[in-house]
Amino acid sequence: MGLSYFSLRPTLDLIRDTALGRVEQIEISYFDRIINDNPLDPVARYMRGLTHFVRGDIKLAINDFDAIGENGLMVNDLRAIKAYVKLMSGDLSAYTEFNALVELEPYNALLKTYLGEWRMRRGALALQEKRALEDILYFRDREYGRALQKFQEAIALDPNCGLAHLNHSKLLIELGQEDSARSVLASSAGLRLPTAIHYLDRSTLFASFGEAALALADLAVVERINPGLANNYRSK
Repeated sequence: MGLSYFSLRPTLDLIRDTALGRVEQIEISYFDRIINDNPLDPVARYMRGLTHFVRGDIKLAINDFDAIGENGLMVNDLRAIKAYVKLMSGDLSAYTEFNALVELEPYNALLKTYLGEWRMRRGALALQEKRALEDILYFRDREYGRALQKFQEAIALDPNCGLAHLNHSKLLIELGQEDSARSVLASSAGLRLPTAIHYLDRSTLFASFGEAALALADLAVVERINPGLANNYRSK
C-alpha cells in the first residue's frame, strides 16, 4: 500500500529541514520498501527523490523525479526541483521551465537563484564550446551580467538564501573580483544550502580564502548528510 501526502507530511517536514542536519534520520530504504510495494506511488517517489537530492545523489534524484512526471504529480515545487536537479547534472534545457516558474512566483528568491545559475552555467559553457555565431567574451559577459542581476534580486528578496550568496560568490570569482567574492561568501556563513554538494562547494571556497574554521563547519554538515561524499573529498 502506498503513502498519501498526509501520511508522509511529518517525513516531508523533516526532509525540508535538512539544512539543520536532520536528513541523516531519513533512510532511503524506508522509501524503497514503499515503492517496491507500489511502484506508481508518486508521493513516495517524490520523497525519495528529494532525499537523494539533499544527499547530492543527483542521478538517483533525476530517476525518481522523472518517474513522478509519468504519474501526474507535477506541482510547482516538483517542477522547480526537477528542473534544478537536471541543471546540476549539466543539462541546460530547463530555461523555459525556470522562466515559467519565476513568472508564477516573481518574488521567490530561490527560483530567481536557479534562473541565475542557469545563466552562469550557460555563460561558462559558451567559453568551453567556443561559440562561432557571436563573440565569445561578449556572450559570456552578457550571460554573467544577467546571472548577477538574478542573484542580487534573490538576495534582496531573501537575505538568508544561502544558494544565492554561494552562486554570487562563484560568479564574482569568475569575473576576477576575488575580494568581493570573499565578502559575499563570508556573509553566507551558516546559511542553509540545498544539498551536500553545495555545502562541499562552500567549504572548498572558504578553504581557498583561508577560512579554515568556516570550511570545517560546512564539511561537518556534508559528513552528517552524506558521509561518503565527505570521505571522497578527504581522500583526494
